[in-house]
Amino acid sequence: MTESEQLAEIKELIEKNNRGIEERLDHLEAKTDDIN
Repeated sequence: MTESEQLAEIKELIEKNNRGIEERLDHLEAKTDDIN
């Protein structure tokens, strides 16, 4: 695997991770709104 392929793979994993984090944040914000 070339270095640029590795970088592309890492970038993909980071983006997937960020999406997961954003989804959890949205979920938490919705819960917080419910409490308030």
